Amino acid sequence: MPGLKWKVYRVFNYILLACSSIIFLFLVRLLFTSTEPDFDSITLLLGFLFLAIIVSCLINITIMSKTFPDKLLNRNQNRWHIFSIILNAAAFAGLFYALISLLKYVGNYDRGDAGGLVVMAAILIILLVLLVFIFVCQLVVKKYLRSKSDVALSSMIDSIGKEN
Repeated sequence: MPGLKWKVYRVFNYILLACSSIIFLFLVRLLFTSTEPDFDSITLLLGFLFLAIIVSCLINITIMSKTFPDKLLNRNQNRWHIFSIILNAAAFAGLFYALISLLKYVGNYDRGDAGGLVVMAAILIILLVLLVFIFVCQLVVKKYLRSKSDVALSSMIDSIGKEN
């Protein structure tokens, strides 16, 4: 049975998947309804960013469902895991840049005019925190699975020859 950290990891992946999917669909809608070319390129870049988060979360959830609590990653799963780490790192960098840009933009507004921008900044901060937690867990998941696999294998070997 996985510990609390891994249960939170799974829940955060589902939350991030849901939030990113909603934002991605919203950005796709904006892309098709916008008439400004500059806005289209920014929307497209943010859309790819949230699509990367969606793919990363789906990979993480799939790997967890096939390996936890005590199976090792096979070669194919390991490749997908590394790809997910790269996507997560790129998404973090993109969201962090978007947050910094948004905060610079908020600083130019009066307090009454920047309410929506502050809400967007808060959403980005929450998504960044979720991404950091997931990224840290991604970096140690192979070690965790290896240790749990060794324990399961040892207990199986120890149980051979014991009488009930």
